[in-house]
Amino acid sequence: MKKTLFLMVLAALAIVVYIMWPTAEVPTVSGNSDAEAKVDSLFGIKMSLPPSLTSSKVGKDFLWLSDDGVSTISNICIYSSEGIIRTADEFISLRDSIMQRNILGEEEGMYMATATKPKPTFRKKGDTIVVHGMWEMKGDAMGGPFITYIFPSHLDSNCHLFTEAFVYAPGADKRHLLKILETYIISFNQKEKDSEADT
Repeated sequence: MKKTLFLMVLAALAIVVYIMWPTAEVPTVSGNSDAEAKVDSLFGIKMSLPPSLTSSKVGKDFLWLSDDGVSTISNICIYSSEGIIRTADEFISLRDSIMQRNILGEEEGMYMATATKPKPTFRKKGDTIVVHGMWEMKGDAMGGPFITYIFPSHLDSNCHLFTEAFVYAPGADKRHLLKILETYIISFNQKEKDSEADT
């Protein structure tokens, strides 16, 4: 019981440190034309993506990109879904249903889920929702932090577009890895604002 409580406290502190720590300058390197073309084709958006994400899986309104690393694994997911998202619980329910269909483990019954202890933080920034949390692989020992940005879809007013980064990096600087990916998953939003300002 004490060990479980200790791990929960550590996980909660990790999320708080990630949110509150000053954002460092994180260099981005684009040049992944194959992945960028898939994003454009599936979701109608332009997004810069790191060249290291060479592995991909396409599902219904879903794209998973990964570097398939050995000691650490960096991932970006982009997906869209209908519905209203007003709370962390509604987000968790929707995310879990999508991830259970699309991100499976090595054995039957293994799939990605959202850890609820600690509960993800859920913040609104205008029309955008930002969620920080921890993911886990049901039936396996894998897990780590994730960050999700939720935007209104510019193609369908009834849909939301999700851009998400998550890492698996036991013993490594997870915060730095996630910060690097975060600069990519918000890149398309910045481009949209720039293009609107020019019109």
